[in-house]
This record gives sequence, C-alpha cells and structure tokens, in this order.
Amino acid sequence: MRHHLRNRIGDPRTTILMTSWQAPNTLGRKLVEKQSPVRIFGEGFEVHARVEVLTGFSGYADRVGLVEFVRVMEKKPQHTFIVHGEAESSANLAMTLGDELGICKRQPSPS
Repeated sequence: MRHHLRNRIGDPRTTILMTSWQAPNTLGRKLVEKQSPVRIFGEGFEVHARVEVLTGFSGYADRVGLVEFVRVMEKKPQHTFIVHGEAESSANLAMTLGDELGICKRQPSPS
C-alpha cells in the first residue's frame, strides 16, 4: 500500500479512502488528520491527494458488541487485557467489563 501511496499522494486527482480506525502516530492517522508532508519509506511527501474517511466499515466489534460478546460467555475470563484503541475508550471498556461483568480490571496498555 505504501508503494501506491508514494506514487499517488502528490496527485490532486487521487482520492485516498480510509475505511477504518487509524492508530495514533501511524501514516494512516496522519493522513486522516490532514497532516502534510508525511513520511513514506523515510522520504517526505506533500499530500495533494484528497483524503476521505468512511466510518462504519471496521472489522472490529464496537464497545457494545464486545461487552455483549463477553456477557453471553458461559465461562467468563478472569482477566482481560485491552491492547488496542484510544486510551480513554479502552479505560472505559475495561471499567465496564469489571463493573458490569465482574472481570478483574486491568489498566489498558498504552497505545
């Protein structure tokens, strides 16, 4: 993907379509946040391509889906480690799992 971006990111006729959450400090997040220039393979590139973001196409469950997934388990886990996501959202999910479902609380790992 980075090869395609490197070759097209400077072309204003190009649209980069982001369809899922982008982790902090990644190229994808920088594009979503309209940062320019960005570094690809160690080289700086001005972003002239149009960047559009579509929500709702993530391959991951949302908070409600994750809580419900654990809620219906016959044997719930004793510990849960939340290792992906925004810090505040991860902390809220951990609190919900602890408070509502009795799973031992763990601090979210830093993203």
